[in-house]
Amino acid sequence: MTTLVGSILYHNDPFIDIDREVLHKERLSELLKKIYNLSEKMNISLAVDVEIPVLRMAQEILDVVSTSIKLPLWISSFNPELRLEATRLAIDLDLKDRIYYSTLNYMSNDEEFEKVSNMDVGVVIQVFNPRNPLPEGYVEKAQELLKKADYFSINENRIILLTTIDIGSIPLAIIAASQLRNMYKFPLCIPISGPITKKFKEISRNVRKSLLSATLSYVMEDFDIIHFGSLKKFSTIAKVYKLLELYQSRLKKYR
Repeated sequence: MTTLVGSILYHNDPFIDIDREVLHKERLSELLKKIYNLSEKMNISLAVDVEIPVLRMAQEILDVVSTSIKLPLWISSFNPELRLEATRLAIDLDLKDRIYYSTLNYMSNDEEFEKVSNMDVGVVIQVFNPRNPLPEGYVEKAQELLKKADYFSINENRIILLTTIDIGSIPLAIIAASQLRNMYKFPLCIPISGPITKKFKEISRNVRKSLLSATLSYVMEDFDIIHFGSLKKFSTIAKVYKLLELYQSRLKKYR
């Protein structure tokens, strides 16, 4: 079964005022519970990418999220110190078995690897290669980072995230995924929302949702985990996903 991942608390998310450091707890909790119930009802494997904007809000955010849903949580931030501290806080809140550190990547230094190793949590390893965006670049970066993860005895609960920076990189990531599938046992993840938003930001939101749904059908067979962007899109994505799942199950009968 493919796992879907959606993000909260990023960009222009209505649940948080980052400048004033105000979290709209009830609104966020209501959405999370609604989405959690829908995922249970539709039998969809779901995880939530929790973007921590500032450390002072981390505990408040984690409290709301962890009490509203019983799902795996990716603890993420563009700032490595912030995601390290937020992950430590999540462990202190007894969430260790539910969290993934997101991410270890080409910018992560030895100190970050060592700290993640000491926390002994699941980890998302981002294999974007800025020097070589072709399939072999993904594979080279995966080999490099996974070897380093082994050296630092990082938890074996690892996810390989093949970052896509534009529409053209999606088929390249698919080719790389087919190679990585034969090399490693770890689940493979692809984000599909960013490239679509970047390319088609001038068109209507409904059209972008349609493009997102089409891309979902394109990558479903090749990836174990699909990051679809904002969690607010889940109700739309869920319906498309179940329809595609039905198509695939029917096709397998005739292959």
